[in-house]
Amino acid sequence: HVLEFAMRGLSDQVRQVLWTIAAFRMPASYNTLVAVLTGEAKSCATEKELDTILAELEDRGLVGWDIRVNRYDLHPIVRGVVWNELDAQKQIDIYNDLSFYFDAVPKQYWTEVRSLEDLTPAFELFNALIGLKLFDDAILVFRDYLREATLYRLAAAQQRIELLERFYPNGIESLPLLTNTDAQSYALNELAMTYHLCGRLERALHLYKFSAQI
Repeated sequence: HVLEFAMRGLSDQVRQVLWTIAAFRMPASYNTLVAVLTGEAKSCATEKELDTILAELEDRGLVGWDIRVNRYDLHPIVRGVVWNELDAQKQIDIYNDLSFYFDAVPKQYWTEVRSLEDLTPAFELFNALIGLKLFDDAILVFRDYLREATLYRLAAAQQRIELLERFYPNGIESLPLLTNTDAQSYALNELAMTYHLCGRLERALHLYKFSAQI
């Protein structure tokens, strides 16, 4: 009821900004929000309009602002409620906007990555493509921009699992949602290796065998 009260009376324009922030996988930088949300035929005509909306969302407790790094984020519960109030077409429209933007943003080479934040453009592009059910494109983003950085540079096993498990909405007993058998085998092997590194050996063995069979 607190969240319902906080969202009461939001204008369509403010809701559009809130929905867009909810689509991000990681905290959204202010500059990114300006690029995605302001301009002709976008949610806000000017940066000043966006500032006013962000201030309102923060005042209502719907969006958190990290003043140190000028980033905006939603609590996971708020994110879930906000995103689930959208119909499928609006979700697709937002994911299309984000995929278009982050596809054009330069990605750091894996040896230059120092933290997960450095991978934000790749994470967000991957997330948008998964949301659009473009799984074949998403596995290429993982291979080209996320694999080495999360494995060798950051040892980010949990993040790798979260990324790779999104190819298995029906569980790891089924094939990953990829059309090419080489890509399926690759996704199985990558997830198996990550489970292996985390000590989840039974799951790793199952996927190693599955990958080898393909």
